[in-house]
Amino acid sequence: MQALPFDRIAKKYDRVNDFLSLGLHRSWKEELVNALLSEHGRIPDRVLDVATGTGDVAGLFKRKGSREVIGLDPSEEMLALARARYGETILWRAGHSEDLPIPSDSIDLISCAFGVRNFRCRKTAFVEWRRVLRAGGRIGIVEIHPVPEIALLTPIDWYWRHLVPPIGRLFGDEAAYQYLRDSAHAFLSPSGLGQELEAAGFRKLSHTPLFACGMVSFALFQWDGICKQSN
Repeated sequence: MQALPFDRIAKKYDRVNDFLSLGLHRSWKEELVNALLSEHGRIPDRVLDVATGTGDVAGLFKRKGSREVIGLDPSEEMLALARARYGETILWRAGHSEDLPIPSDSIDLISCAFGVRNFRCRKTAFVEWRRVLRAGGRIGIVEIHPVPEIALLTPIDWYWRHLVPPIGRLFGDEAAYQYLRDSAHAFLSPSGLGQELEAAGFRKLSHTPLFACGMVSFALFQWDGICKQSN
């Protein structure tokens, strides 16, 4: 995952997300946390929130009773805001998903909200996720995908393509939000992402479209501890 442009927009990131999603991103993240905890069936010992940003997902895990929560992000500016908001009850780590500073077989749950599309190499990242997860460990992903080619969604596609960067300009950084728009437009479909994760050895548990027929989706996968392919 790239640190920039996230360092530049860290202080306004949550406000712009609230504006662009009408606050829905907060309920999507809560659904992610609730589903992972429900699937786990007990209080997890260790949770890793990848691409933690300003720490809202990590904070939800901690508030709901997870014993140890690690929030990982390549952006020091984002992590500074997360520390200021949640303190040191959460372990904040600077780093990339492709090279996790985490011991092997030590994590019960991995969450990632709106971060997978920014990874430098998804295949390497997913190998790292396998390495740190305990057998039976689960991952939950909320992500933005290209707008499905459905006539009903044309207004949403037009808004996403033409209005997101100017909205970013209002908040002081048009280029950063053009990057965010383009990264979503060029990303995989939900089924494409699922195929990559299954090829990496994860088993799909569920997929739920959250907005605009899957433009935003939530997926749960499990690592059973057996890889069916070589790295």
